[in-house]
Amino acid sequence: MTTTSSKDPFSRLLKLAVCGLGTIFFVVGLGLAIREYSFGRQAVSSTGSIVDLRISDSGDGPNHYPIIEFKTNQGETIRFEGLPTSPSPVKGTVVPVLYDPSDPNNARVNTFVDRWLFPSLFTPLGLVMLLSGGFRMSQKAGGSASLEVKEQ
Repeated sequence: MTTTSSKDPFSRLLKLAVCGLGTIFFVVGLGLAIREYSFGRQAVSSTGSIVDLRISDSGDGPNHYPIIEFKTNQGETIRFEGLPTSPSPVKGTVVPVLYDPSDPNNARVNTFVDRWLFPSLFTPLGLVMLLSGGFRMSQKAGGSASLEVKEQ
């Protein structure tokens, strides 16, 4: 009678891949959140309006990029391109804007989707993947490996 530990290399590789992707997602999400938080602490708010649209055709259909114009506190007029939206935004729509006072061209539309959507998706998703893969790997390492008994 011999005892062998059943090991599945594909399963272990899959758990390592989930942990690796989870780490990448978490670090990217955290980096985006830190960048956005830092930007928001120094940024100045203004009100802008959509003055034009740039339409880019992708394989999934057209993307509509709003061109937003606003005035800084010093009276300088700045234009920047916002993130793509669907449905198409309406010209003349008033939008809240945040901009860096030392570089007014560094501006963003001040909405949750424009500022916090990616950090709020990537960070928790990465954490769940990392913890899930790590937990399953630690379960296997903790002695729950199955043993097969072969009769000879």
